[in-house]
Amino acid sequence: KNKKPDDSSSFFRAVWQMVKSFGEENFEHLAHEAEIIKQKLAERFRALCQKLHIRNHSRLWHIIETKYTERHRYYHTLNHLHELFILKDEFSKYLQDHGDRVELAIFFHDLIYEVKGSKNTNEIQSARIFAESIPDLDEQTRQSVKTMILRTIDHRCTEKDDLDCQLFCDFDLAILGCDSAKYDTYTMQIRKEYSHVSQALWCLVRSRFLESSYNNNSIFITSKFREIYEEKARNNLKREAAHLRASFYKCSLIARLFAHILVSIILPSMRKISVFTSFSWQALLSPVFFTRSSPCRLTCLVFILLSLCSSSFSQFFTLMAFTVFTLSLLMLIPIFILALDPYLKNRQDKALPSGIAILAGSFHPPHLGHVAILRSLAARHSMVYAVVAINIRKKYTVSADTRKKLLERLVNADPALAGIVVVKIYTDYVWKLALQEKAILYRGIRTWQKDGVAEILLLIQNVFGPVLLSTQPPGVPVQTRFFRSPENLRYISSSMIRNHLLTSNNGNDNLAELVPESIAKDVASLYRR
Repeated sequence: KNKKPDDSSSFFRAVWQMVKSFGEENFEHLAHEAEIIKQKLAERFRALCQKLHIRNHSRLWHIIETKYTERHRYYHTLNHLHELFILKDEFSKYLQDHGDRVELAIFFHDLIYEVKGSKNTNEIQSARIFAESIPDLDEQTRQSVKTMILRTIDHRCTEKDDLDCQLFCDFDLAILGCDSAKYDTYTMQIRKEYSHVSQALWCLVRSRFLESSYNNNSIFITSKFREIYEEKARNNLKREAAHLRASFYKCSLIARLFAHILVSIILPSMRKISVFTSFSWQALLSPVFFTRSSPCRLTCLVFILLSLCSSSFSQFFTLMAFTVFTLSLLMLIPIFILALDPYLKNRQDKALPSGIAILAGSFHPPHLGHVAILRSLAARHSMVYAVVAINIRKKYTVSADTRKKLLERLVNADPALAGIVVVKIYTDYVWKLALQEKAILYRGIRTWQKDGVAEILLLIQNVFGPVLLSTQPPGVPVQTRFFRSPENLRYISSSMIRNHLLTSNNGNDNLAELVPESIAKDVASLYRR
């Protein structure tokens, strides 16, 4: 409140601006309101314990307060209990024994809430702790409250359950039938509690769960709640499910694939619907499948086969099939690309298309081979990006900013490049920039013997990266073309220049034959350090 964050941190600057814009008074109001809710709940629990002759109410309240204020909770907090007690008081005339059993169930039903635990263990552990912590209650009351807590596993009651149990389950689901703004807040809070789950997996599983919920005969158990909340709840669930489905298809193809595979393994009952009918047709009808790129068609067909295996066989076979097909795909990719990809044919054609071109490299340092390629591209394209790409696995003796300045000086000094070539640094996959700019990627090579393996790997990345990782549909492969330096310059490489400068007594010896004159002195100075 009184200490300004370090200006060097953009994150804390953003938080600081948010705090200032929101206002200290609002934060203080929220904190004051939360404290009032906690005091009301503590007093209510104390009065309930006195009424039922439950001892050690202070110790029990400390356990409740500690659990419901855990850091990973955003919805299942003390405020959730407060909302349930509002409903309990509103419907108290329908409850037996003044609703004492329901009040105990409200306090203890989410006592244990671990989102990374096994299915249904939260409710089971909460019920067990309740039964063990309050031995003063008679057995019938204790069993009745324990049953109520266990019913929140699926919020379905049996014919033997009384009206108190049915209403308690409906209290817990009432948030589904609230107004849209409050429901959206609830969904954001639940998502925060499951922040460890990937976006694709969350959207897939949550949307399936919501669909199964509103496709049931009824969401609520009692006629009173169905009358008040049923229609709103169905509308909210359908709206969220539609939003999740749209968000799911914004995820990358590989993320969606892994989500389907995980669902088929973890939730076998969803296997055929989730994996085969949804994902197979999604892959088959994808715009990627109808491109001219045979590797893309191959990828889609492999995904369909994976889906078939996942939908038809055991979990073990699903994993085995996924492993075998993935390894087979990785081995066949280079062969299919070289043999069938039309982008590889006639790489040296003279009628190159106009538009935007991208030439990416480390430019460590720039040399005459780079200049020759840039001049050829500048003569054929309206704009050329010379991208200083950064490989995090490599160590650079000269920073990317310095190399960018070298390139800019080189471009500005060359009339054939000035005004056409734009220099920029890019730290992500270069194919993402190509997709964004709708550009063609060029790769400069000396000979296939020297650069072939590395360039084929980059080509694979440019073909399959957009298909598997792009979040902007359709994930069409980025067109990649190879451009060879003039024959008299093919012996030049950046590594050769660095070695020359490190071993030469006079760094300027023969450098004019390797790098442009406009940056020769700077290159000699930078790379002799």
